[in-house]
Amino acid sequence: MKLYKILVLGLIFSLIFSSCQSNKKEKSDFSSYQKIKEKELNSDIKKDTIILDYRFGMTEKEIKAQTKKLLTEKKVSKQKTDLIFDLKLEKTVVPFTYEIETHNDDLNFFRAETDEKVIESLLSYFKGIYGDYDFQNLDDLDIIKMNTYYWVNGNRELTITETTGSLSNIIIIFKDLKNIKPVVDNKKKFAGSYTIEVKGVSSAKQVEVYALNENGGASWLWVENDGKGGANVEDRKTGTWTATENGITINIRGNSGMISETYKLKNNVLTNTQLPKRYLKKTE
Repeated sequence: MKLYKILVLGLIFSLIFSSCQSNKKEKSDFSSYQKIKEKELNSDIKKDTIILDYRFGMTEKEIKAQTKKLLTEKKVSKQKTDLIFDLKLEKTVVPFTYEIETHNDDLNFFRAETDEKVIESLLSYFKGIYGDYDFQNLDDLDIIKMNTYYWVNGNRELTITETTGSLSNIIIIFKDLKNIKPVVDNKKKFAGSYTIEVKGVSSAKQVEVYALNENGGASWLWVENDGKGGANVEDRKTGTWTATENGITINIRGNSGMISETYKLKNNVLTNTQLPKRYLKKTE
């Protein structure tokens, strides 16, 4: 049994390492954009206007008033908790859901998303407003690719990210670079390897394993005890994962499509939100 566990840990380690390596390919030299951003931040340029007459620095009260005005004027609609606006791109009207965040009671972040495949017309639209983008970056995470375009002017950063592959969408983000909310890197908190345990079921003969690296890459393994103290990997799938302050969501490409599992901390144990008997045990 001890040898079996050692071999499982060895497989996990090599999996995390190879996953980290694969996530490094096709990544642009981001340092050149950082220099552009620093130059803009050190300038005296201040840009507050974003979209839908929202602006950086709006208080919570002002945001609510502006949203109410947009709903009354039917420039924005609401479906359950989603706020939606239409953006006319050439001859096509494209719906976007959007959300706003504040820091120190000032609007500092605007995010809009669509599933429509309109990247070329969207880029053309924003080039007409802000000119050509300052930088382009490609992240290749095996099953998904994220192509991001950056504009920066003073404190205002605009990014448009097109995701293709197993996930497909376009995300627009306006960010106030001089009012950034401190970011907690939750991936560092949860990255590592886990066996998937089920209450009342022994994992001595076979076990599922997740390997999660800090770059957002994920792998799933089905490992079986060969009866001789060794371990055999019978199946392996790859995917991605995201983290919040109190949980993780793992997306793995299965034989018939994406399989998604969410685990939340419950009594300091990552427990499956849909199958409470299923939980993660971090390997040592």
